[in-house]
Amino acid sequence: MSPGLYHLADLTITVTSGSPAVEIVAQASGSTDLTSFGSQCLGISLDNTYALGVDWFDSRGLSARGGEFSLLAPDSVTAWENQPISITAEATARGDVDVNIENVPTFLQRDGTGPIVFLAGTPGFTDAATYDIDWTATDNTRPGVVATARTKLIVMNTDRPPVVSAPFAAAGNASTPISFDIQVEDPDGDATTGLSASGMPPGASLTHGPNGDRFDWVPDPEQAGTFAISFNASSGSTVGSAETEISVSPSAGPRRPRVDPDLLELQPGKRNSERILSRDSNGNAYANLILVGDVTTSSLEGIGVQVGTRLGKAMTAVSPLSALPALFDLEGLESVKAPATCELYLDSSLVSIDAEGIRTIGQVQRPLVGRTGAGVLLGFLDSGIDLGHGDFRKGDSDGPTRLVGYWVRTHYSFPHSPPQGFGFPNMSSFFGSEWTPSEINDGLVDSWGADSLGHGTHLAGIAGGNGQDFVPCLVGQYQGVAPEADLCVVKVTRDNAFVPTQSLTTSIVDGVKYVFMKADELGEPAVVNISLGSHKGPHNGRSFLDWSISKLVKDYGPGKVVVAAAGNDGNTGIHATAHLHPGLPQEIALEVENYAVQPPANAGNEVFLEGWYDNRDAITVAVLTPSDSLIGPVALMGGNGGPKSTPDGRVTICHGYICDPPTWEGGTWSPDEYFYIKIQDTFNVISSGSWKILIGTQSIGGSGVVDLYLPEIDMPTLVHFQIPDLTHTIASPASADSVISVGAYSTRLCWKTTDAQTICKGYASQLGDVLFASSRGPRRGHNS
Repeated sequence: MSPGLYHLADLTITVTSGSPAVEIVAQASGSTDLTSFGSQCLGISLDNTYALGVDWFDSRGLSARGGEFSLLAPDSVTAWENQPISITAEATARGDVDVNIENVPTFLQRDGTGPIVFLAGTPGFTDAATYDIDWTATDNTRPGVVATARTKLIVMNTDRPPVVSAPFAAAGNASTPISFDIQVEDPDGDATTGLSASGMPPGASLTHGPNGDRFDWVPDPEQAGTFAISFNASSGSTVGSAETEISVSPSAGPRRPRVDPDLLELQPGKRNSERILSRDSNGNAYANLILVGDVTTSSLEGIGVQVGTRLGKAMTAVSPLSALPALFDLEGLESVKAPATCELYLDSSLVSIDAEGIRTIGQVQRPLVGRTGAGVLLGFLDSGIDLGHGDFRKGDSDGPTRLVGYWVRTHYSFPHSPPQGFGFPNMSSFFGSEWTPSEINDGLVDSWGADSLGHGTHLAGIAGGNGQDFVPCLVGQYQGVAPEADLCVVKVTRDNAFVPTQSLTTSIVDGVKYVFMKADELGEPAVVNISLGSHKGPHNGRSFLDWSISKLVKDYGPGKVVVAAAGNDGNTGIHATAHLHPGLPQEIALEVENYAVQPPANAGNEVFLEGWYDNRDAITVAVLTPSDSLIGPVALMGGNGGPKSTPDGRVTICHGYICDPPTWEGGTWSPDEYFYIKIQDTFNVISSGSWKILIGTQSIGGSGVVDLYLPEIDMPTLVHFQIPDLTHTIASPASADSVISVGAYSTRLCWKTTDAQTICKGYASQLGDVLFASSRGPRRGHNS
């Protein structure tokens, strides 16, 4: 036969089931006959035989196995940037096959020859796209016989974490500033959250600015050592971080004091700054301060700072704003704190307290019989007193004043000076004016001494009014508890457009000392009434106010007593409690009512929230704003969060040495741990609505309780924790996680029963000879 392709036969197959195949076998079963063509040529197998699929081929492309020539490759492959990819293609022919590939992305490399080939590689972070890869297989033993396939490769975008750039290592000496910048960039151009840090050493802080973040720290002498800090930022679901190791060498240099963050942001005219500022007679602004440290009065006066009451290492002081930088660097000073602000607390009182058991009361003939307060000095620290009121005169309503001294602590009146005996320099107008009994009798006290609120007069009348200033037929009808006691008054509330009814704890401490000094001059025992209070502090008797009063009582000896009002905040939502448990964080709602922006714009509106918990517990704190911006969570033993600006306001979560209140002389806060949350106006207003405080639990080793307070609200609107419904019966306080707990100096639980009775559980806190009311109880008016 001449060379060429010949049609031998047609084979028709009807498929009824399964997956049949046709194969021409090499040798019939039980026979030596070969299914091939004999030849004088050797053939590939060197057996003088031409076999199908090796030496000869079917004209229609059938192989020895009977299959069509084809190329198998996936239709579609989905991959991700920065993740390995492998794609396989396989031709069905057994012989010599070439596979050609076109439109191959540069990140893929070919491997393999013959009927099976591979593409493998890893796309980069800029390779997200769709690629059409074309495969072509050629059967080299049959010219013109080809097979094709196309694979659609889809490379998805991978969200890369932010790149946090911080120095690998830093070094410095104790008492010397250590600072460096931290940059955060997202390689995909996505927005990132604010930088946070874990492992922050006590006293260190992060400052967030428009061009990056800055780490600042002045290590104390006892903080020599090595500290590892992790700086973290997130973008979407990814987190980037950088580690910095800081080595601190010991230093014998001066120790830089801890400075209250509020004092670093003082701006006269801002609501949140004015609460701690005073003005002299020329209108110049001065900061009221609490100082702690081994520093002399002369060194403070040398930079313009005036000292008020000194109690060991702790003292009250007033500083010109221009002197603050020098004060913050003063050798021997341990801390500089802003004082807390106090608000006002308190008809027929004598019967209610069973006074008729110790003396005659009501409209009676003189002299009074029993304990009338004669020979005792009553001191009042409040809004002042109505000096012309007849109840505060001797003998009758026109007699001389019963006041042995009147100190207007908040304002200076030329040419008066503050009381002697404090160590004040002469004419120190920072500390107001003292008025003598003769000046009071002569009507010389100016308008700054007036009781513009009436609160102080009200209190003095309850405690010491003699009932003489009334119509003749009712003289003596309305007497105070001690109608024949001497009176000593300190005006501590301020006539200020920003804080018109508030006073400072520093003024109260100075006022207690003033009354005790007057009592010693007269040789009389003294009882000081403080119908003012603050929720700033640990509520364990260790606040600066508590500690200072206790020390004054102890220093001045027996016969000195201080009493405080129980308050009016039992149902105002200034306190909330979170009971820790593993799992989802506890959620506490802080409600901010609507308010209109008042001039000046961006006046320093601020909500300050203080938290106290057992330092044997490990917790996290986060804030969720009304428009769902999340700040935190911050691991409280690990550093600070923010400040972060959101559309709802600027939020700071502060914990650690820098915002921790200092301990006083020989004292400790243990086991109470402290943090604060500050919400400030960003766009002239703090958003109204529900702000969520999220308390997470890492571990519980102590009481498992977190107490939150609203000690200072510089806002023209109502701000409160969400008050639960207390009209249902509660079996016991322990079973009521949402019971409002309030207290000025100790914890007190109050709730209502179904019959409208108010029940409170609490305890008195007696520090030395200082007896405080157990707490601020439920609102019930100003009852003595």
